[in-house]
Amino acid sequence: MKKTLFSLCAACAMILTFSCKKEVPKKDPEPDPTGGFEIVDLGLSVDWASWNVGAKSETESGQYFAWGETAEKENYDWSNPGDYKWGKHDDSASPDYGMTGYNSKDDITTLKPEDDPATVAWGSEWRSPTKSEIYELLDETKCKWKWTTRNGVDGYLITSKVSGFAGKSIFLPATGYRRNFILRDESVGYYWSSSANSSRWREAFYLSFNSSKYEGFYGTRQDGLVVRAVTNPHPERDPTGGVEAVDLGLSVKWASWNVGAKSETDYGINISLNGEYAEPGGLTTIDPRNDPATTKWGSQWRTPTREEFEELIDKTNCEWTWETKKDNDGNDVNGYTVTSKINSKSIFLPAGGGTYAVDGKWTTEGIGVVGWYWSSSYVEKDNNYAYALSFNSTIYSCDPFFISTGTSFVLLSFRAVTK
Repeated sequence: MKKTLFSLCAACAMILTFSCKKEVPKKDPEPDPTGGFEIVDLGLSVDWASWNVGAKSETESGQYFAWGETAEKENYDWSNPGDYKWGKHDDSASPDYGMTGYNSKDDITTLKPEDDPATVAWGSEWRSPTKSEIYELLDETKCKWKWTTRNGVDGYLITSKVSGFAGKSIFLPATGYRRNFILRDESVGYYWSSSANSSRWREAFYLSFNSSKYEGFYGTRQDGLVVRAVTNPHPERDPTGGVEAVDLGLSVKWASWNVGAKSETDYGINISLNGEYAEPGGLTTIDPRNDPATTKWGSQWRTPTREEFEELIDKTNCEWTWETKKDNDGNDVNGYTVTSKINSKSIFLPAGGGTYAVDGKWTTEGIGVVGWYWSSSYVEKDNNYAYALSFNSTIYSCDPFFISTGTSFVLLSFRAVTK
């Protein structure tokens, strides 16, 4: 009897235990904010999303954003207070034009994460591409652009030419842009970068294309454009080593270090004006296909013209100060710090000397004493000469400099410029 009672109690306890045990409901997986697109590695300095922010396929335009805003809206305007997050436009107030952020006061030229629609929509691993990254995508040595139609949508198929990544591609649909309440130019693609124009702060850089051309421009920030996000930076693939484009308030922006260098105190590499030591053949400026700045750093960069060097050495624009800096190994490096009188920004030009060859014998001289930098401008009546920036501790000028003959040639430093 006791055994039966014990068994009965045990059974009841088990029933109570199982009946009181709560089932934990299964959680639904978190929705993917990206919509599940692919990350495409084209062999460039960043990976690209396979479709636009707010889209659900590669042929959809996705969402339209004013630059520096993170949500769509009905009216893309800046005529009245509150129309645009960053201020009411004032055409008479150069260089800020009424912009209350990303302006000359804060001097921030790249979108912060909280103002980047790609980051806000998809998370911290994603962001809008920079001006440099768009120019890298436009570089025809790295990518092939082909106008095509996919599922009834016109746009460009961009296919990598980079060794090891050939055949990888993304599709950019033509999207149009929004101004006020209207979607305009639907046969054209307009894609924002994260880069503001520090010369005219009401503008930011964007990619634009139609069926016959593709290029980069600056446009007014109130317009609604789409965004193609990037992720996974590959700094080892950046041919510039991470150079900065320094805005001195002049007609072009200057690289923060020399072609072939990795820091401002690095001399870089001395190169012939034509790269292949070819005779210029009657040109007034170097052919872009032979420009070492372009061929080594991409289509965004080029060698400065004589006029751009003269603008740099104009004492009303910049102050030149000879000084000695330390390189990464603690060695002294002489050169000029060139400081803008317009906005106080500066670059350093190291005195790297030059290299010349006569009958196959190479000699480098002048390191730490003189600096010689090629311009892209040939001397008009004698293409054996081109203009070069020359300086020592007391003088600086842009004068004709000997290029080459059949048995002798001159290799000088290059400092690149960009728009």
